[in-house]
Amino acid sequence: MHIPEHGEGRLDRLIGLIQQCKFSVHDLSRTGTPVRFNMPFELGLAYSIKELKGNHEIIMLDKKAYRLQKNLSDVNGRDPLIHNDSARRMIECILGVFYSRSVNPEPAFVYYLWKKLWEYAKELKNEKANRSLYDRLSFEKIVSAANILIQLEKN
Repeated sequence: MHIPEHGEGRLDRLIGLIQQCKFSVHDLSRTGTPVRFNMPFELGLAYSIKELKGNHEIIMLDKKAYRLQKNLSDVNGRDPLIHNDSARRMIECILGVFYSRSVNPEPAFVYYLWKKLWEYAKELKNEKANRSLYDRLSFEKIVSAANILIQLEKN
C-alpha cells in the first residue's frame, strides 16, 4: 500500500512499519520494464531489522524455483515459497505459513474471496478513471468489502 508523506520521510516510515510487524512477506516474482527494486530493497531492510532486533520473521515468495538464487544470490540458503505465478498457489503458500490450530480458512474460500475482491478492485479503479488504488481510501474500501464478504458467507 502507498505510504503517504507526512514529513517524516518515506524510508523512515517504511522501516518503522517493518519494525512494528512480526512478519513481512516479500514476493520477488515481479519482473518487467522499468525494473523495480522496491521488493528486494524492502527484503534487505527486513533482514537488517531481523539481524538487529531478532524478532522479525521473513517470508519470501517467488514464481519459479531457483530463480531467486540466480538473481539475488545473497539470499542463497533461504528458499522462497514457490507460487508458480498462480494466485491460488500463493494463497496456499501464505495459509501454510500462518497455519493456526484455531483459525484455518480453507484455501478455496480465500481464493473465492480474492476473486471477488479483485473484481471489486477493478470496478473501483474504473470509477477512479484508472488512477492508482494505492491510497488509504481505496485500501479502506477494499478491506471493508472483504469484511462484508466474510460476514455474508458466515450467515
